[in-house]
Amino acid sequence: EELAMIAEAEPIEGEIFELPEMVINLNDPDVTYLKIGIALVLEEGTLAADFEPEAAIAKDVILADLTARNAAELRDPMGKQAVKDELSIEVREAYDDAKFVRVLFTGMVMQ
Repeated sequence: EELAMIAEAEPIEGEIFELPEMVINLNDPDVTYLKIGIALVLEEGTLAADFEPEAAIAKDVILADLTARNAAELRDPMGKQAVKDELSIEVREAYDDAKFVRVLFTGMVMQ
């Protein structure tokens, strides 16, 4: 029973790993692209230097998700937070619920 409680505990945040800025085509006829800066909050004990070779996994998940979105979802503050929450879940699943905690947006421009 004690082990089950530990397994369900929220991961502790550690180092932050910044992905290179990305330019993404949105699924939106009025807005052609999104330029976005993303940082990944890693789980305590996962070092950014060790994570770097695996960062492409997160980038792939993020690109697949964001290219299906439209500008309205990302302009609305509540929508933006929902996108970050969904991305965080998707990326954490890609790492088998380890190493990674959540996504941060460090910059965003749509045109």
